Amino acid sequence: MDDFASKLTGTVERITLPQRGQWIRQGQKVCTIHRDGVAVDMVSPVEGTVSDINQAVEKDPKLALRDPFGEGWLVTVNAPDPKTSFKNLLGGPLARW
Repeated sequence: MDDFASKLTGTVERITLPQRGQWIRQGQKVCTIHRDGVAVDMVSPVEGTVSDINQAVEKDPKLALRDPFGEGWLVTVNAPDPKTSFKNLLGGPLARW
């Protein structure tokens, strides 16, 4: 979750992460953030196998908001073809719209 998403999310009650070894497609739900009785799905920016999950965030979901680029990381994905995944991402001026 990046800083922008963490600001949009607000108070987080629980985060549901995928299983290690699970194959994730680009644009597919990779985790679910629960807040105020509402579930918000986050999609994966890349395709690949989930190689690790942050169990600390499962125990303390607010960690993802406090430190999204450090201790609050959510999952790592081993992407066998990252160049293709990166081509499909929006960047620069296109990402601002």
